[in-house]
Amino acid sequence: GKTGLTIWNTTVGHEGVAGRLYTGHDAKKIAVLDKTVYLADRVMGVAVVDVRSPERPVLLGSFEASDIIHIVAGPGVVYVLQGDGVRVMNVSSPQSPSLLATIP
Repeated sequence: GKTGLTIWNTTVGHEGVAGRLYTGHDAKKIAVLDKTVYLADRVMGVAVVDVRSPERPVLLGSFEASDIIHIVAGPGVVYVLQGDGVRVMNVSSPQSPSLLATIP
């Protein structure tokens, strides 16, 4: 939603919101790998978020992307399916993601 990322605790007896990262943008797609969330929205592009501490998610970095249809995370890479093709992003350094390839 427009609040960004909301992390839910699903432990029986402790259900509810564990933490939030407010981006103020319209979040559309999400991919999770280990303790990192890749949050796609229409304004920021893709935000890289550390959720090792779910109560305090931390924005590590971001990269531009538009018209995002789907997002998939793998070790060190994120695949962003856009209206005009696929962008393969190197996220091995989450503070400064870089473009590896564009596939039409």
